[in-house]
Amino acid sequence: MHKPIEFHKLFYTPVWRYDYPYYANDKEELFEYFTNDDLYITDREKNGLQITRANLHKDPVIQKLRDWIQGCCESTMTQMGFQPQCGITSMWATRQRAGGFHHNHSHANSFLGGAMHLFDVDGCASGTVFTNTEASKYVIQPPVIERNPMLRPYEHLPFVPGTMLVFPAWAQHTTWPTESRYRVIVGFNSMPIGMTNKDHFDRYNFPDPAGMTLKEYKED
Repeated sequence: MHKPIEFHKLFYTPVWRYDYPYYANDKEELFEYFTNDDLYITDREKNGLQITRANLHKDPVIQKLRDWIQGCCESTMTQMGFQPQCGITSMWATRQRAGGFHHNHSHANSFLGGAMHLFDVDGCASGTVFTNTEASKYVIQPPVIERNPMLRPYEHLPFVPGTMLVFPAWAQHTTWPTESRYRVIVGFNSMPIGMTNKDHFDRYNFPDPAGMTLKEYKED
């Protein structure tokens, strides 16, 4: 009798999608908050995308949403096999008009990153696209017989209003130019709290960022 074939998925990129359980009740209030023109820094608009300052997690008006995101981060840390203690270091919103998109990027100086799909006025916005950084190794591309071949250069996770994607901050991701006239996404960063790294000479005691002051972004 032949032994069963072993199949190993090596070094995958984990991504969690969480469903905001209060979205139906809070949608109107969140819409009013995140569509306020005064929230966005108009002179930082690029690629049809506007962005807010990154200190929204300090605003008590959206504390309910912030506390839920915090809980999702702690759950993610636990599922990854790490201690759950972590803190949100920054949170911001982007809104994109038709044709708008976000360039390919990762979340620097962070451990977890997140993107919450809030609103899509036309129901046709593209979601978050995670790029495969190993795609440059695919120098040979055989003819495809499966709709979703195992080796592919990206993975598109659709835009689902009221849900949030949490991922390792190093995961590169982008958004395609949207066909929707208006979509809003909330992003955030989170860092572990406490001692990190196993090397005795390379350990960092990250403090709780709750009391920290976020240095505002300035153009060079």
